[in-house]
Amino acid sequence: MQLSMLRTAILMMAASFVAMSQTAPIVNRTGHDFPALTNLAPGQLVTVFVTGIPRGRNYRAPTGTDLETTVSGISVGMSQFGPGGITGFQLPILEVRSLQTCLQISFGTACLPPMAAITVQVPFGIENPASCSACEPSFGVLLDGVGMYAIEGQAFPDQVHIVRAFDSVMPINATPAVAQCRKQARLDNMAPQNSTGLPCPPIVTRPDGSLVSWSNPARAGEELTALATGLGHTYPLAETGKVVRTAAGTIMSFAMDFNYRPNALGTRPPPVDTTGVPTPTYTASKEGEVGLYEVRFIVPAVPPGTPPCASLENVNGLPRDNVVYSNLTFSVGGQSSFDGAGICVAVEAN
Repeated sequence: MQLSMLRTAILMMAASFVAMSQTAPIVNRTGHDFPALTNLAPGQLVTVFVTGIPRGRNYRAPTGTDLETTVSGISVGMSQFGPGGITGFQLPILEVRSLQTCLQISFGTACLPPMAAITVQVPFGIENPASCSACEPSFGVLLDGVGMYAIEGQAFPDQVHIVRAFDSVMPINATPAVAQCRKQARLDNMAPQNSTGLPCPPIVTRPDGSLVSWSNPARAGEELTALATGLGHTYPLAETGKVVRTAAGTIMSFAMDFNYRPNALGTRPPPVDTTGVPTPTYTASKEGEVGLYEVRFIVPAVPPGTPPCASLENVNGLPRDNVVYSNLTFSVGGQSSFDGAGICVAVEAN
């Protein structure tokens, strides 16, 4: 019954939007891309940003537990037109987090109402373009049984993302790195110093489980583990919203690219079947988590002349120009997407 109500509410949201009155322009976001048509992959963790959720509804699913589909009176639905008609889903909720829309009020302006970041898991059952050429899924949010605005997405087999310390899928203050990112974003002046020495670093660990940092750099030949999301289906297939009890390998194969250049951006790797292209040693769902994956890879040899990461022990606040925050950028690419992240690798003295 509840699922049927969600389907109906989502389909009626566009009409409801037209009927709603608006007394002043509302800033949605800034950037160079359009705010609709979010790219989605089966099993991906994604955050929906919603205005109109009252403060005090914050929620974070306990570690190691299956996700609920309704928390604090909030539920998120998804509908998708497919070959067999409309399919409706209730999305498992990882977190509901209130956000400020501005840090200070300028003369003649005012902050928008509080915004909520609702992190959910995309169902493994969504169709992708390989089997359906026009299956655009739509998000809709219900608050205390009342429908709100909807946003449309696009389904793909994969949407690779290397998890960073301040990503919306990470709990606030889960690590010192998260706290430092909050400080750099001027969200918390009392945050402790970032022990990694990188601004909002990726969650990449060495064989002993320690986080890679300027003071704990990776070594050539080591196998590192990166935390990721958006790697798509696994075998056996994971259940939406359920904690992974036993890690399962991804169905899709992924390629990698390595760039020993300071502070480099990610680079899309060549297709995985290209001769000589490096691949991860392991890509699988992460045991004990929902929607997270592990990508393991071997650190390649360090070319001569590679600069070491700067010692940032006494650097506070926003990043400075010309500081070597990372000297190796690794990238992971799938069929439909790629992502890269910078880390620190030890440079031997000449």
